[in-house]
Amino acid sequence: MYSLELHLDDKAHSFNSVHVAGSFNDWSQTADALEYDAVGTRWATRLKLNNVRVGDKLLYKFVVNEQEWVCNDQEATETNELGTQNNVAVITEAMEEPDSTVSSAWVEVENHQDELEEAARDVQEHETAAESAPEPKHVSHRKNYYSWLVSVAGLLESLKWFFKCYLVSIFTNKGANSQ
Repeated sequence: MYSLELHLDDKAHSFNSVHVAGSFNDWSQTADALEYDAVGTRWATRLKLNNVRVGDKLLYKFVVNEQEWVCNDQEATETNELGTQNNVAVITEAMEEPDSTVSSAWVEVENHQDELEEAARDVQEHETAAESAPEPKHVSHRKNYYSWLVSVAGLLESLKWFFKCYLVSIFTNKGANSQ
């Protein structure tokens, strides 16, 4: 698969729509729409082309507002036997995209073989260290809950004692003051 980037300048954003028609889509006026890029002040698209090879020449024109056919003057043009001027692009190896993620991942693995071997050694060292470490004690959640209940019961018992003594002292003092 090959990727072809196309663009048409529109600094004033005066076009309502832009499509590209060409030899790659049977000159369809609506098949491939361009999006407006406000930062670049232009209409742009990236086409994915399956049925082309390196060296193939593609002819195309932009269809502005669904009616006006124009060329991008900043790109290469060619006049055909009828005298019609079209933009032209030639497929190059640089336009080729990877066939699949598997093949690109395989290349990535080959390029980093040393790093992979080092990581494997690190994992092996870590596993050896983990084997010699003592097993952690299993902590029972039931035991933790029981400890919490005992603590709460102790707290309630303390509060009960506090209020009992506090209330007794209040009434004892009131009784002494009233006599």
